[in-house]
Amino acid sequence: MKATYIELVGPAGAGKTTIMNILLKQKHENNIRISPRVSVGNKIVMRFKIIINVIIIFLIAPKLLSLFFSPIKKIFSNTPHINFVKISLIYRIFIDVSVIRCLLKENTDNIINDEGLIGKLVSLFALIELSLPKILYLIEKLLPRPSILIYVRLSPLQSLKRENNRHVKLPFFDDMNFELKKHFFKEVVDTYETIVEMIKKIPNINVVLLDNSKDYDNLNLEVMYLIKNIKKFVSNSLDGEKIE
Repeated sequence: MKATYIELVGPAGAGKTTIMNILLKQKHENNIRISPRVSVGNKIVMRFKIIINVIIIFLIAPKLLSLFFSPIKKIFSNTPHINFVKISLIYRIFIDVSVIRCLLKENTDNIINDEGLIGKLVSLFALIELSLPKILYLIEKLLPRPSILIYVRLSPLQSLKRENNRHVKLPFFDDMNFELKKHFFKEVVDTYETIVEMIKKIPNINVVLLDNSKDYDNLNLEVMYLIKNIKKFVSNSLDGEKIE
């Protein structure tokens, strides 16, 4: 059976890494074959394969290159580090998609990723002049099949509050004023809602919604529901069936 790619999507602070860690802790108990997206390190052969896949990505999704020339939205134009963040996100799309392609070819386990293609595209959409049709084009071209997208729902203000409480040093984010941060998170959450509905129509990509607006105990219950859906999809992935 072909390995399935599982990507957690949602705004910063939504709890994607926490959810992934719960899934990984419970994988043996629930008989799920999942492994996290890992760092390549100094593996020469793997690095060579990643370079080959980067070239392939250039060929199958040439519109990805146009992102480098997309202007920054006016509201963020004076934000420190904005151009660095833009270029970094685009380069990371190339690398992350390439790594995932390699891992899926070399592993029998399904690969789970808490920071993948869609999160980077949504962040770019909030920051630069980018159309939704172009995002959908890139998702269709670059997202592996079969895939499960776990959309972690959270309000913009909840997401912003949790992100602030993480105390992670993010120069780009730290230098924004509060109103600009609120605008950014609202833009991201609204885009996720739109993108998820669009992705539901793509064959062999399944979307599972997960609510993380309550406490940790409720999150564990949500993850148990999530596990059932993952197992259902993986068992039917050869037929390309959709999760109901």
